Amino acid sequence: MPDRSKEPLPARVEHRIRATIELAQRYRAGKEPAPAVPFVTVSRQYGCEAMEFAHALSEKLAAENRLPPGHWQVYNRQIIEAITAEVPLAENLIESLDVHARSGLEEFFQTLMGSSPPDIEVLKLLARVVRALAHHGNCILVGRGGALMTHDLPYGIHVRLVAPESWRLNSLITRFGWDKSRAHSFLHEEDTNRSQFYRKYLNRDVNDPLLYDIILNVSRINREEQVEAAAALCRKRFPRLPIEKST
Repeated sequence: MPDRSKEPLPARVEHRIRATIELAQRYRAGKEPAPAVPFVTVSRQYGCEAMEFAHALSEKLAAENRLPPGHWQVYNRQIIEAITAEVPLAENLIESLDVHARSGLEEFFQTLMGSSPPDIEVLKLLARVVRALAHHGNCILVGRGGALMTHDLPYGIHVRLVAPESWRLNSLITRFGWDKSRAHSFLHEEDTNRSQFYRKYLNRDVNDPLLYDIILNVSRINREEQVEAAAALCRKRFPRLPIEKST
């Protein structure tokens, strides 16, 4: 498993998380169930632009629900690992879940992680953070096994971005100015690392199509079409699901 990110947690993200925790605590104090709120996970083959897609989808979902820009928060690997590194904040986020949601965490570990690699405790905290963010909703989780870590939660849409290797190589060369040899090396290293992460820690194949609700071939459809396809699925599946505006 890669080392945790050393990048600090952005202030706006920390503010968002603390507001989410406070809102959840108010629901619990009032003994009201928190409303079910949708979330999206995005997985990709290396060379497909997941963050650009996630931000565009975030803007569209916010606009469609008449919410301010950024209300659908995007959490990528670096941000998720930065949250995990802020242990008190991560624990408060996890503790803000109701009893049912927290018990679901333990069921998740028992059914999915039968074997225990030496560094499994680091992954468990990361998985708890991912699932807590998903439970609170109005977010897009990019990478870090989000689709599998949240697959049993009822209000998620799981998106996979794919493209032929030749297209992904050209994308890397165009975006980063790499030569073909370097692009090829990075592509295969990243694809291997992601596959090994799923196999070692989650006992699944990252390329299993059954993990995802929608698989988008980004070499054949443009960004606008990709976003519309994912947003349309959200609209269809959750037409009347409440959207929490207070976080």
